[in-house]
Amino acid sequence: LRLTEANRGFSELKIIQKRLDLLEILLASRDQNRDADIQALLDGLRSRVGAGVTLSVRFVPAIPSEKSGKVRYFVSEIEK
Repeated sequence: LRLTEANRGFSELKIIQKRLDLLEILLASRDQNRDADIQALLDGLRSRVGAGVTLSVRFVPAIPSEKSGKVRYFVSEIEK
């Protein structure tokens, strides 16, 4: 799944790994009624992470960049 393919219906997208079995997907979109685009994104992620991982979608007004000014599309919050 390429993020450029996955976020075609969204202005911004970020995936945060909260736990080994939980991914939170932040979506910034002007139109939150994009059910087909959301389902395509979830289907693509599901095919890669498996059925044992919960996918949680949260709509946000915007996704801030990191302190460095860069945008990270995937962040793991799992402690090493």
